[in-house]
Amino acid sequence: MKKQRILIISQHYFPEPNFITRDLAEFLNTSGKVTVITAHPNYPYGRFYEPSASLWPKRREENGVEVWRVPFFPDHSKSKVRRGISYLSFTFIAALIAPFAIWKPRAVFVYQTPFTVAISALWFKYIFRSKLFYISADLWPESFTAAGVAANNLTMKVLYIFSRWINRRADHLICSTVGIQKRYINDGIPKEKTAFVPVWVEGIPADLFLLPKEKLYSKTIVYAGNIGAAQGLGVLINAARICLEQNIYVRFDIYGTGLDEQRLRKTAEQESLSNVTFHGRVSPKEAFEAAKKATAVLIHLNSSPLFRMTLPSKLASAFAAGGIVLAGVEGEAEEWVRQSGAGFTFSPGNASQLVGLIKMILQITETEFEQLTLRALDFYKVNYEKSRLLKFYDELLATNKTNGLSQEIR
Repeated sequence: MKKQRILIISQHYFPEPNFITRDLAEFLNTSGKVTVITAHPNYPYGRFYEPSASLWPKRREENGVEVWRVPFFPDHSKSKVRRGISYLSFTFIAALIAPFAIWKPRAVFVYQTPFTVAISALWFKYIFRSKLFYISADLWPESFTAAGVAANNLTMKVLYIFSRWINRRADHLICSTVGIQKRYINDGIPKEKTAFVPVWVEGIPADLFLLPKEKLYSKTIVYAGNIGAAQGLGVLINAARICLEQNIYVRFDIYGTGLDEQRLRKTAEQESLSNVTFHGRVSPKEAFEAAKKATAVLIHLNSSPLFRMTLPSKLASAFAAGGIVLAGVEGEAEEWVRQSGAGFTFSPGNASQLVGLIKMILQITETEFEQLTLRALDFYKVNYEKSRLLKFYDELLATNKTNGLSQEIR
C-alpha cells in the first residue's frame, strides 16, 4: 500500500533544542512519507550554526526523514521589528519552497512557534485540501511580550485578530496545556477541534535508575533550559547570595544559554558567588544526567497571565530525573507540581521563599527523599511518557478526530 504523504513545517528543528518536531517526524515516517520544511539551525543564538549553508535551500535525509532547510533572516533580539522580519522571512520562503518539496500531502503539521508559520501551510489547505494540524506549544501573541519584546496596544490588537483568524483555518489544534485549549475555545474554536497533549522531553532513558541517597547528599540545585527574560533567573542568583550569607552549603548548577546569560554571569562574578556555576549549552542528555544526580531541580517563570496557562517542558524532565521539584510558577504548572506530590512551589521572584524550601529539603530523611523520587517517576510515566503521547498523533491521522480530548492529571 502506498504511504501517505505528510508535511511538517517548523521554524525550529534538531539540532536546535526542539525535539518535538524531530520525534514526530521520525515516528510518523514509519507509516507515511514525511517531509520537513525548516530553517537552517540558528536558535537560540539568532545566528546560524557553523558550518550551516545559510544562503541556499538544502535538502537531505536525516534519520530516514526528508528535511529541507531554507534560508531566512535569523534574529533572537528584543527588537520587535527584527523579530517580525525574522518570523515573516521564514514563513514567506517556506511557503514558496514547500510545494516543490512535496506534492499533495494528506496532512500538514505546523509547529506554531512562532504563530506566523501557519501562513505557509494555507496553500495546501485551499489548493490540495490537505488537513491542517497546528501544534501549539506556546500561546501567541502573548509569547511575544513574555520574551521581553515590547509591543504597543494597537500592535497587540492586530496580533490577537491574526491569532484568531489563523487558528480558525486549522482542522485540529493540539494544545500543550489545558489553558491554551481553553483560550482557543473561548476564541470560538469548536472544542471537538482541540486536544490537550502535554509536551514530552528528550534525553530520558528507558531505565530510570536512581540512587536517592547520593542525590540527597549531593546538595546540588540544577537549572537546565533557556536563560531569558521569561525565566527570570535573577531569583536563582539572589538565592545563591542568601545561601552564602547564611552559610547554607548548596551548589547551583546552570545548564543552558539565552539572552540573559551574560548579565547573570557578570552579576555572579561581581558578587563572587562561588556556589553558582554556568555550564553553557549542553546536550539534552547531559542536562538530564546532571538533573538526575541533583538534590533538586529548579523551574521558574515570571509572574504573568500567559505563564499561568503554561506547562514548561522542563517539568517533565524534572519529574523524570526523580529529584525534588522546586517550582517558582503559578496557575496550571503550580497545580501539576502540587498534584505530583514530588515538589514544592514558591512565589515567582521570591528568593527568600526559595531558600526556605532549600533549607527544608536539606533536612529531610533518606526515606522521605526516596518517597519523593518515586512519586516524581510515577507522575512522569503516567502523564509524560513519550511513546504513549506520540500514539495520539497516529490515531489522529487515522481517525481525523480529537474528540475534544483533555487529559486529566493522574
